[in-house]
Amino acid sequence: MINLSFFQSFFHFHSVTYVIGCFIMIYFCVAYFNELLHLENFYLLRETPAFWINCGNLIYYTASIIFMGSINYIVASKWDRYGNLISIFVYSFTALQYLLYSIALLCILIPKEK
Repeated sequence: MINLSFFQSFFHFHSVTYVIGCFIMIYFCVAYFNELLHLENFYLLRETPAFWINCGNLIYYTASIIFMGSINYIVASKWDRYGNLISIFVYSFTALQYLLYSIALLCILIPKEK
């Protein structure tokens, strides 16, 4: 609401809020990896779906923070008049994120060795 009221209007993409949200997601992903590194037990990656989900989130939010954070400037300067650049960046990183989500799903579906 603060961003809507003081910084960016209702008719623009709220890039400030998006960038702050990306930094929060990146922080939580890195905190998870840090926690995973300091565990005393060893876990196989094929048995840890949260690892793959956090990898997907880290890649997506790190890649999109620069592009989506500057989207209002790109649109205003008419660099991407037909939206081709937006489509390439957004869909390619989303596809990579969902590929890693699929690996996480396979971790759940494949039976664990005992």
